[in-house]
Amino acid sequence: MDARTTKILAIVVVVIVIAAGLAVFFMMNNKDDKGKTSLGSGRLLVYGNADNDDYYDQADVDLIKKIADSGNWDSKKYPLADANYDGKVNQDDVTYMQNFLKGGKGKMYYIDHYGETAYFNYPLGDRKVAVVGTSSGGYHGLIAGQMLGFYNNITAADDSLRSMDESIYPGVSKLDSLGKWNSSDIDSMVENIMDAGCTVALGSVNKNMYEAMHKVPGEYDYIQLYTSAFIAKGGGPDVVAKVMTMGVLLDCADEAREYVKYYDNIQAQVEKAAGQLKNMSYVICYNTNNAATTYIDTYGTDLSVAGDTWMIYNHLPMSDIADHSGGNYYQVDVETVLQWDPDVIFVIVSGNTAKTAEEAKAVFTERAAYFSESRAYKTGMVFGSYYAVIGTVIGVSQLNLLASYLWPGSFDEEAGWDTLQDCVDDTLINHIDVRKSGYTYLYRMNA
Repeated sequence: MDARTTKILAIVVVVIVIAAGLAVFFMMNNKDDKGKTSLGSGRLLVYGNADNDDYYDQADVDLIKKIADSGNWDSKKYPLADANYDGKVNQDDVTYMQNFLKGGKGKMYYIDHYGETAYFNYPLGDRKVAVVGTSSGGYHGLIAGQMLGFYNNITAADDSLRSMDESIYPGVSKLDSLGKWNSSDIDSMVENIMDAGCTVALGSVNKNMYEAMHKVPGEYDYIQLYTSAFIAKGGGPDVVAKVMTMGVLLDCADEAREYVKYYDNIQAQVEKAAGQLKNMSYVICYNTNNAATTYIDTYGTDLSVAGDTWMIYNHLPMSDIADHSGGNYYQVDVETVLQWDPDVIFVIVSGNTAKTAEEAKAVFTERAAYFSESRAYKTGMVFGSYYAVIGTVIGVSQLNLLASYLWPGSFDEEAGWDTLQDCVDDTLINHIDVRKSGYTYLYRMNA
């Protein structure tokens, strides 16, 4: 796939490059103190995107040349003009960018999940890919592979991933085994990846894996991007930006663009109706396993945002009333949630082992009952989803359906189901019926 002329849409960002120290700070544009963002320009996070727009093309080369000829680089206005990331903009950057536009090899620099500069040995081509990071995070690599079209490159995975649902991750059990993921023994995992003949790995973001893979002689890479909607401390790129950046890095720009078109359409639909909707307060209760305590997913004062929080708060007219001083994830008593007294309680579950909607319903019914004394429960306003959907790239597909439950007079439920089905069909290789699947189940009381 030719990334030379493909126009890329991604999520809004501003990257400030302090050239002297080669330090990169990442902030979300149009962000308030709660981490809420809106769409805008300047959304492609690959160095060489000189004009900071949504395109990786000849226009960037022309601007880089203009900057180089002037001898005056405004790094705040054109933060990504330094294509070869050497702290200056000159003819070398023109040549560097032209090389990629011609399909040549080289280190392609980008902004990673943490808002830091990373690189990938471009292009992917026929290189073998390993997926690692346990079933709680590594599955992002399997989703990205299906969504962006490089699933056939994936040939190995750690054992927790190889045991995941074949209907969602086809052929996963037949992937070469990389053994058990152990975050304290990165070197052994890298050796297993090499033994499997893989030169690229992805899944969960992991700085130690990134550094270890790049220490190996030759072209070995760990991609510091994934399909979670989680935003890192300090404010890093959101899930749309991560998908779009991966699309350029991995020569899957067409597929990435299709997702962004879908995402923009859903957001436009919700925003169109938002002004007429009643704002509701909410709290997200994550992995509530007993009647006494629960974990809270929210946004922190450090600008970190839990993935499910980002998907709900950033798109729906709702107010997160949880305490934010504890960060984006912390434990509280269920009684604390009752004292907050939100209009809506979202019950989110991490591990998705339910095969059918009926099995999932039983899981969420049990979790919802822990909040039976809340106003939200008594008014039928407890909803639930698996984090692997609502907290990830697929989460936007549930928004119309969820909105139809919250504001039934303004959103059509059947249209919501159709939207969810369309997204899943476009994302996954296997067809699943979203109305019957446990994977895509969206819980509502009394239904």
